[in-house]
Amino acid sequence: MNSELELDLDDYCSAMMEVRAGKHVGNFVYLHVDAASEVPEVLTELMASVFGMAQERDIEYNVVKLGTQFPIISLLNYPTFFDEAFPKLDSSTSVDVTSGELAIRNYASRDSQPILHRKELLLSPDHPDFERFTDLTAHAEVEGLFDNPSQIGNSRNWENLLKSKGLRIVDHRLCRSDGLLLISDSIRENVFRYRTALRRQRLSVPVQKAEKFGVISPEFTFFDYGCGHGDDVRILTSMGITASGWDPHFQPDFDKLRSDVVNLGYVLNVIENPAERREAVKEAYSLTNRVLIVSVLVRGYRTSDQAHKLGDGVLTARQTFQKIFSPDEIAAYLEQCLGKKPVRISTGILLVFKDIVAEQEFWAFRASLRRVPTRVWISSLDDFSDEHREEIDKFWGYCLNFGRIPERDEATDCDNVIRLAGSPRRLFELIAKDRKLSDFERSAEERKNDLIVEFALAEFGARLIFKYFPRSLQTDIKCLFGGYARLREAAKSALYSISEVDLIHQSCSEMADEGVGYLFGDHSLQLEKALITKLPPVLQIYVGCAERLFGSLDNVDLVKIHIQSGKVSFMTYDDFEGRPVPDLLERVKVMLWHRKVEFFDYIGEFEPVPLFMKSMYLSEDNEIYQDQADFDGLLLKSRLFDFAQNPPTRKAFYESLRANNLIINGYELRKVT
Repeated sequence: MNSELELDLDDYCSAMMEVRAGKHVGNFVYLHVDAASEVPEVLTELMASVFGMAQERDIEYNVVKLGTQFPIISLLNYPTFFDEAFPKLDSSTSVDVTSGELAIRNYASRDSQPILHRKELLLSPDHPDFERFTDLTAHAEVEGLFDNPSQIGNSRNWENLLKSKGLRIVDHRLCRSDGLLLISDSIRENVFRYRTALRRQRLSVPVQKAEKFGVISPEFTFFDYGCGHGDDVRILTSMGITASGWDPHFQPDFDKLRSDVVNLGYVLNVIENPAERREAVKEAYSLTNRVLIVSVLVRGYRTSDQAHKLGDGVLTARQTFQKIFSPDEIAAYLEQCLGKKPVRISTGILLVFKDIVAEQEFWAFRASLRRVPTRVWISSLDDFSDEHREEIDKFWGYCLNFGRIPERDEATDCDNVIRLAGSPRRLFELIAKDRKLSDFERSAEERKNDLIVEFALAEFGARLIFKYFPRSLQTDIKCLFGGYARLREAAKSALYSISEVDLIHQSCSEMADEGVGYLFGDHSLQLEKALITKLPPVLQIYVGCAERLFGSLDNVDLVKIHIQSGKVSFMTYDDFEGRPVPDLLERVKVMLWHRKVEFFDYIGEFEPVPLFMKSMYLSEDNEIYQDQADFDGLLLKSRLFDFAQNPPTRKAFYESLRANNLIINGYELRKVT
């Protein structure tokens, strides 16, 4: 193998993390050669060397397959890529960049060949065939052709599926006996999008979330694309933010203004035309200088029983259209339309950054979030008078909160005692003689762990640039680690450690021994969401990586850390705080090694799954802990079932209660006479 193919594994993986173009499937990215230049320069050079080798050996190809976690490049040959709607794979040549080994497979002579779906994802959105291929994919989705992706990977199964549905492909159009599968003009005329607009007295949830993460602030202009009645614009303006909006029904004459932040709030759900939907995304993105906020209704939203299927969504009884996305679907859709990988900040709420500085500031903002300041009382300091006691308390509180000695401008309300002591460091030394230095050392260690966790998660998602950090965060890093390079080294080491099963098992066992969550053998540790911050760094990173893939834990109640399989599950229950035996509403399983998220809801035809012995998973600091523990004790004494090891179904549980004349009243289990 030529030396020019040699590449450091970390450099390769880091470059692959920056790849936004192409079709991302598992641990691979697929690109047509026409889009192969849309990757970091180091990968372009690597591919150029592989292409040169292929030319020397007369290897035919038009698609490149790149491993994301390991340096393997495959050259795939789809001879009819542009001619056939779903082209067949003729051959594959895999190149192991590390060893230089080649592996060639031929498929052309097989009765059933692998075929390619969603081929528009392999091209740049600017490619002349992109829209044509995208329309075909949209109509295939409407007909449910992609519902079982594991069963349509070869030409025989695909052709059988088309035949069973009475469908055929004609020049990249999906046809059947009654013609082309398109939304008819007569139906489209009866869709009233404006009826979905809501009146609000407070900011919409997506705008609240964006403000929480520092995306919206008075220093940035804001534009609401599809603003409805304009309530977000009105409220933001009252907060001192320069805000404006446009809506095709309520404010059609308003200008579409280029702004720092553009909001596309629940607009994509109500557009029944896939091509028009894509145009809305692109136009909204073209108006932003910094970031586009996109929010959509996601799976779990309930439509009326009177809704009828229309295109890739439903037409409701109110003659409004609703396209319900899955969380993964909307992320992939935005990346496909804009060529940018979005960032989830909550379920169905995503950010697409246009400005690299804005993106860096966002990640730095997340990394700089601090714990709530600790209030501390002192005993005595002979060198200061009683009137200085409050300032001394505040200064020591800053020391414990920061885990380091604060700068002067970080403790301006302690200026008098700092001036009398001579400097913040001198004041710290004087106070430390009267206080427990171990408290400060513990705070410093906690802050170091906080930073390691945050920057390990940043390595998992987006690399941060030191010069864009707030000055206080730069000071944290210099004081606690001696420099950014050392912090990154510690963060990388911590991130890699989450793959060590023995370490995960040991950490989970130690947490269970300390009463943090409940350990189910060697299988999993389960705990309430509030206990995540009490976990050691390796488990916080383990859960944090899953959160980054999922989006937000706002509505999550319980967390399940799978010890052996690299998975984390997030569970949401019906009134988790108010009911001693709440029912499971939604379970989200995040597969870290595959970067895949699966959603399961238990609404509708499913029998709800109750949560027994809830106190096992709660923090003793939780205000409902004692009531829950008392209730669980009564439940165990009832001897109705083995609730911890072999819990009953919901139906069996409540039938048993009735048979034994028992009722649940609040957190009490009562006998009915």
